[in-house]
Amino acid sequence: TLAMVTRARTTPLDVVVVPTFFDRRTRASKDSLATLAREHPQNLWSGVIPIDTRFREASKAGLPPAVYDPRSRGVEAYARLLEDLVQRPIVESREAG
Repeated sequence: TLAMVTRARTTPLDVVVVPTFFDRRTRASKDSLATLAREHPQNLWSGVIPIDTRFREASKAGLPPAVYDPRSRGVEAYARLLEDLVQRPIVESREAG
């Protein structure tokens, strides 16, 4: 998907690839992360968003995950992602639109 979007654009795309649904117990997750690291090293976020059953429980309770369990692994991972994104320099697009 990233390659298709990059080819379709006339200006470079400043993206961050965020590995989600990561399960450190499975080989599939580890292999996928290794593939992302190999193919997109300059764009890969240094963390991962883990599978977190607390998200499902929060949804069932009708609450945002950060309210349901602010210390869950998933909520903490998204908080780290937000911190990293906020600290990134803003890249202005040259495309009108």
